[in-house]
Amino acid sequence: MRFPVPTYACASFAVITVNAAVALALWGKLHLNALDASVGATTNLLAVVIARNEHFVNLLFTVFVNRAKKLPLGIRRRFANIYCCYGGIHSGCAIAALVWYLVFTIEITLPNMKSGIIIDPLVLMSWLSMSLLILIVFFALPCVRSLHHNWFECVHRYSAWTLLIILVAQLVLTSIKENPSHALADPRIWEAGLLILLVIYPWLHLRKRNVKSFRLSSHALLLNFDYSDVSFGQAVRISDSPLRETHAFAVIPNIRSTVQNMSDEEAKLWHVDKKGFSVIISRAGDWTSRMIDHPPTRLWTRGVPQYGVLRVVSLFQPCIVMATGSGIGPCLSIFVQQPGHSTVIDTLLRVDPLAIIHDTKASGRPDLVEIATDLWESDNFEAVVFISNKETGAAVKTAIHQHRWIVGYADMSLHE
Repeated sequence: MRFPVPTYACASFAVITVNAAVALALWGKLHLNALDASVGATTNLLAVVIARNEHFVNLLFTVFVNRAKKLPLGIRRRFANIYCCYGGIHSGCAIAALVWYLVFTIEITLPNMKSGIIIDPLVLMSWLSMSLLILIVFFALPCVRSLHHNWFECVHRYSAWTLLIILVAQLVLTSIKENPSHALADPRIWEAGLLILLVIYPWLHLRKRNVKSFRLSSHALLLNFDYSDVSFGQAVRISDSPLRETHAFAVIPNIRSTVQNMSDEEAKLWHVDKKGFSVIISRAGDWTSRMIDHPPTRLWTRGVPQYGVLRVVSLFQPCIVMATGSGIGPCLSIFVQQPGHSTVIDTLLRVDPLAIIHDTKASGRPDLVEIATDLWESDNFEAVVFISNKETGAAVKTAIHQHRWIVGYADMSLHE
């Protein structure tokens, strides 16, 4: 099974390789100086932020998914991995920025050491920035991030903001020190300006929204928003305290009345023919547990809706969609419903009468690999899209990899 983890790693490796080639070219032509290193650092930091911008991600999905549905199957299967490429670019550029900035810091520190200068504001700010970069990269490591997610989010946000402030201050000091009249010709000035705009932009879309809560079970809560329509496969970021943490959840567009024989209870739950969308929160941590135990009436949203892995389903006809665990998106929460709350299941069966719903409380845990294999062999499916939590996804990935004729895509990340 060709999972996108290698694609993520390849994207990251490609970015690092390009940076290494540029560094070697500069080193071969002339000595790599502080200016070159600082330009390399700011350029990569700009790419780090762009790679996580909602409009950039949506553009990638528009080109490689929405506009590629009529291409040959082999090309579509390649394009479907686009959902993990921007993550690889993000991490690769972050590592490259760290290395470039280390070179820059060393280059401006050595002359001061030789001349006996002990305290230099530019050098002190550089080492402080280095410390922040190392801290950001450390908490972004998968093993650290999964264990200390709240710390990761705080460090990632506030350290990045502090780093940006220091970077701008450094550029101002450098321009004054070198040649103020040529400041506008310095690419770092323009890159820093774009960085500031890109960091501020999502916060310009911060709004406090009214939300209707419907507890599906002790494990799941449905939230309905009426401020905007969305597209299939998108996700929104919501929070009750946006400066502390935000969480991304897959959206469910409000159902239209074209679905036949829908009961009044279903119509009320899904806000049929009304503007808006819903998200389903599964119990998977302290924040989600707090939301389920104390359903909110108002929540913050930040940024604009962004495409995710579920969007690649539209590339394949037919396609197997498998979901399990406490993970991601509306399809996952369907499987944690209790028998007394069957509205979601009823709606699912109306939309897809061939859907397979496995109640783990009644029948135990199924063999997901066996189910996927049996389904794949029963028809001419083009792909399998598997959505789960990290542990289950890794286990299924390892097992199903033995069936090399199955082409699959999986999102095994935790809630962000």
